[in-house]
Amino acid sequence: MQITFDTYRQRLAPLLKHPKVAGLLRWWITELRSLLPAQWRSSSLDLSNSVVVQLSMQGVRVSRVDKGRLVEIGTLDFNSTGPSDQGAAFRHLLDGLSGNSDKVMIGLSDEFVLVKKMFLPLAVEENLENVLAFEIDRHTPFSSEQVYFDYRILHRDIQKNRMDLEIAVVPRETVDRLVGQLGSWGVTFGAVVMTEQEALRSDFNLLPRARRPRPAALLGQRNRSLMVLVVLLAVGALLLPVVIKREAVLQLAPVVERAKHAAEATDGLHRKLDEITAQHNLLLERKQNFPVIVALFDELTRVLPDDTWVQQFDLKGKELQIMGETGDSSKLIALMEQSKILHGANFRSPLTKAQNPSSERFHLGLEVKPLAVDVISAVQQQSSVQIKEQQDGETAKTMVKPQQAQTGQEKG
Repeated sequence: MQITFDTYRQRLAPLLKHPKVAGLLRWWITELRSLLPAQWRSSSLDLSNSVVVQLSMQGVRVSRVDKGRLVEIGTLDFNSTGPSDQGAAFRHLLDGLSGNSDKVMIGLSDEFVLVKKMFLPLAVEENLENVLAFEIDRHTPFSSEQVYFDYRILHRDIQKNRMDLEIAVVPRETVDRLVGQLGSWGVTFGAVVMTEQEALRSDFNLLPRARRPRPAALLGQRNRSLMVLVVLLAVGALLLPVVIKREAVLQLAPVVERAKHAAEATDGLHRKLDEITAQHNLLLERKQNFPVIVALFDELTRVLPDDTWVQQFDLKGKELQIMGETGDSSKLIALMEQSKILHGANFRSPLTKAQNPSSERFHLGLEVKPLAVDVISAVQQQSSVQIKEQQDGETAKTMVKPQQAQTGQEKG
């Protein structure tokens, strides 16, 4: 897992060095900080209710920070206090500040600090402290080993690819002397700042970073509170869509159930309709698949020549077999192929001589084509007409014969 994190870090490092990406991250962090409460947006150097100690050859001046102004609250005169009593007197002075002793800072006047503006490329921001350590030799009369310094970035110009910054430099000897003096009195402190008459400059902390105290417990509590808040928000962001979808599913469940029942009812109606349609088309399909005997008789009568008669007629499914005598057997197959409902004619047995020397006995096999509904209807209608005409003719003959018999009796 560590190898994976290192790999991602190496891949992201060049991207984070890009000026536009770095500017975007800074803007994003600034916007996020603006959403926090005002008391939480403080920098690492918290100056609220702080105490500034200014040492000089004559004594010590203790001030309280009030809206960036220094309000004097007590002094310690070295001439009136012996060296052995100075530490106890100073601690007694801090104890009377009602809890401000945990935010003690050393104040330096302008005469001890050198402030200078500089311009550097944006590319050096990642390793800015080391670069400034080399630049101090060129821009100040000191070397980097002789001073403590701090900086602040005033402006980043992406178009010109440079940044404007301000650096503050103080001799190490001055800071070490003041730090040693307060340390001998048993006082802890968190910063070395600059003072201008009655005002405090909080933009620089000239105490080396390695010697600065860790963040106070309150800051840790803030971080823990923020972490808990972030975790709760993340959990809420993950669970909220699930809860919303669950509610939507519960609301849609009755609708889906009703739609399911309606779909099942519709499927049942479709099945019933298909069954009724199949039953309705059954007779039509049978009529098409199984030809009407009358239509076959009519077709054979039309196709067969006058010197041919059928002695045996056998229909099995779509296969028709006819046996009889004909005067010219060579023309039978050609005549059958001209039929609209018969095809595939072939002799099922060899031709033999009939009793009449000019005739031959034949056994012919045929396949019946399915008939269309309109053809069947036309054949049935034609057959009905023929049967009716035949019945009408027989009725007419029956009526004529009695009249003729009666006329004969009259004549006799």
